[in-house]
Amino acid sequence: MKFIFLLIVSLVALAAVQGVDTCQDEKKDIGDCKIKYHVCNHWQGSSLKYQADAKDEASGANEKGDWHSSSDHAVQEATQLLFSKDLKCHG
Repeated sequence: MKFIFLLIVSLVALAAVQGVDTCQDEKKDIGDCKIKYHVCNHWQGSSLKYQADAKDEASGANEKGDWHSSSDHAVQEATQLLFSKDLKCHG
């Protein structure tokens, strides 16, 4: 009985840890544009996925790259989508 209880507690703890996002903020200058990135990773099942939000600080415009296998791909998608908008800066 104790074994089953410990097994259930362990599985619940593992599920809670896998649901926690780890995020990091970074700023980059691209041309005259000051871009703020917010990149997070999240466990989906047994794989780690990444999201990135790119925000132009001058205009407040932002875009998101969703659920990629690498942070670089998520950042690339968010940046491409952001620069397809009419930004106040010139990148």
